[in-house]
Amino acid sequence: MASAAWSASYPCYVLAPQCPKDRRWVEVDWSAKESARPAAPSPALEGALRALRAVLAQHPIDTERLYLTGLSMGGFGTWDLAA
Repeated sequence: MASAAWSASYPCYVLAPQCPKDRRWVEVDWSAKESARPAAPSPALEGALRALRAVLAQHPIDTERLYLTGLSMGGFGTWDLAA
């Protein structure tokens, strides 16, 4: 998406944070059958939120068109962030 040809054809911003090694987007026991949503974001997820806030403050982004996705552990973070 960063190439000139792609950004000309598909004007957008893409933020793709990576969870630090040995951390989790959501700090819960993944082996438990049930768990409560944490009261606060994990340090990793809070870092992603800070990055998102910085990008939103620095660029003309339509906040009505933000999209959130995640695979595997990112799915945990996606659900937690959306909630």
